[in-house]
Amino acid sequence: MLEHFYQRGVRLLTIAWDDNEFCGTVFGNKGGLTKPGEQLIRYCNDLGVIVDVSHASDMAFYDIASMTKIPFAASHSNARQVCPNDRNLSDDMIRVIADRGGIIGLTYGSGFISPEYYKHEKVNRDRILKGLKDRTITLQDARKISRKALSNLTDASLSLLVDHARHILNVGGENCLGLGSDFDGVDSLPQTISGVQSLPNLIREMEKQGISSRIIDKICYENAYQYFQDILK
Repeated sequence: MLEHFYQRGVRLLTIAWDDNEFCGTVFGNKGGLTKPGEQLIRYCNDLGVIVDVSHASDMAFYDIASMTKIPFAASHSNARQVCPNDRNLSDDMIRVIADRGGIIGLTYGSGFISPEYYKHEKVNRDRILKGLKDRTITLQDARKISRKALSNLTDASLSLLVDHARHILNVGGENCLGLGSDFDGVDSLPQTISGVQSLPNLIREMEKQGISSRIIDKICYENAYQYFQDILK
């Protein structure tokens, strides 16, 4: 079906959200790409579709890195060194993406930002994923369970999100970082962020932490614009 969607404008593919026939397992697990997954990556390359490694397992990340000829993306992932969520990127992964000319998008979910929030969220997440796999709960049930379980936790601070940005810049350089969000996929956003209309608060926090206006411009639009301009010629 990839060519069908390519003809209708699709130019980026996240190959996994949960375990599937292409990406054998996802974040936190040890499996890599399946044989059909390898074929999918090659076909993405043939068509010119960007491969997005957010949600991929560590092994699948390196499988993709070894195969893809097109600079790839982590559309919504933060720094694992700052928050040990296994959906975040290790320093080596950040370097691989940056060295290959790829892009990383900051994600705004509290569980990807705050180690304390993640510690509580992980227990709930593992239970929900098991229920989804066993088909004992629906996605709608999962959202209700998650909101109830996490309702008493404090949202991550905006300053901690900027810590992720600074870490990625320090490891990968100034050309690899953009904004990724995940507004439609998380139940908790950082304090003072309620949607895209709140992003000036993030800019002010970056300025407060000493990130220059030139680098802020690169994070907010220039890096992503240049990335897509280079690839989607």
